[in-house]
Amino acid sequence: MELDLIEKQVLNEIQHSVPLTGRPFRDLGYKLSLDEDELIRRVLYLKESGILRWMGAVINWRKLGFQSTLVAMTIPGERLEDAAQIINKHPGVSHNYSREHEFNLWFTLALPPTADMCAIIQDMAQQTGARAVLNLPATRVFKIRAFFDILDNGNGHGEDGEEAPAQATDDDLTASYKPSIIDLGILKELQGDLPIKRRPFDQMARRMDIYLDDFLLKSKELMDKGVIRRFSGLLHHQKAGYTFNVMCCWTVPECKLSDFGAKVAPIRNITHCYQRACNGVWPYNVYTMIHGHSPEECETLAKEISGEIGVSDYAMLYTAREFKKERIAWLG
Repeated sequence: MELDLIEKQVLNEIQHSVPLTGRPFRDLGYKLSLDEDELIRRVLYLKESGILRWMGAVINWRKLGFQSTLVAMTIPGERLEDAAQIINKHPGVSHNYSREHEFNLWFTLALPPTADMCAIIQDMAQQTGARAVLNLPATRVFKIRAFFDILDNGNGHGEDGEEAPAQATDDDLTASYKPSIIDLGILKELQGDLPIKRRPFDQMARRMDIYLDDFLLKSKELMDKGVIRRFSGLLHHQKAGYTFNVMCCWTVPECKLSDFGAKVAPIRNITHCYQRACNGVWPYNVYTMIHGHSPEECETLAKEISGEIGVSDYAMLYTAREFKKERIAWLG
C-alpha cells in the first residue's frame, strides 16, 4: 500500500499518542498542521485500508492485580487449527500465534488474582492435546512499546527510548492499583476501538452518566498511575511494511541482564523485551520481538546484538500465523 507523506506522519503520531481531550483529532491536527475534518478523513481511510488496526487504551493488567504469562505448547500439526480456536475462546488470551518451532503455539494469558494459573494452563493442554507445555511468566520488563516508524527516518518517536525505559523496577511487576467501579467503567470504554469522529468521548461519558470533563480527568489520572500504559493507535505491521517478525529467545547470564536490557530497549525494530522464568528443558530467559522488512534484516539485528552483548545462545522463532490479536476481554 502506497502512503503519501501526510499519511505516514499521521500514522507515526497516532502510534505515539492520541490526546485524551474533548476533540482529539482537532488537537492532534494542530501538531500535524491539518484541519480536524481533513485528519478525520485520512484516519478513516487508513482504518478502512487496513493499515490502522485499532485506537484505544493499552491497559497494564498487572497494575490491576492480574497475573499474566506467556504459554508455549507443542501441538500435533493436524490439530493446530482446532487447538488455536480452543485457546482463542478464553477471555484472558489476547495474543495467539503459530511459530516455526517444535513449540508451535504461543499465547499470552492474563487471569484475575485469585485464579489458579497452573490449573488453567493444564486444562488448556488437555483440551488441545498438547504434547508439551511451557509456562513463562515475566520477571522483568525492559521494553513494551509497539511502534513502527512509517517515515523510516530513524529519528523522533521511532527511537522509542523515552517511552520505553531500558530497565524496569521491581514495582513494575508487583505494585497494584485497586480500581473503583468508575475506574473499571472508564477502562472498559477506553479499551474499545475509538470512534473516528469529532467528539468520540462524548458518548462514552453519557453511557457512564458522568460529565465529559470528569471522564477525561479520570482517564488521565489512570494514565498517570500507570494503569493505562498509553492511549494510541496500533498498526497491522505487515501492511506497514514490517512483513517479518520473529521472537528471539536468549540465554543471558545474570551478570549481563542489565546491560542487555539497556542496549536492546532503544532499538527501533524491537517492540518487546522481557526477562522470563526458565522452564525445565527450555533454557532461555530473555525474549525480544524483532520486526523487519525481511528475514535477513531480523537475523542481522540478532547477530549484531549477540556480538555486542556477548550472548551466543539464542533461538529465532518466526511467526507462521496470527490466530488472535485483540484486547483482553475481562472488562466485557
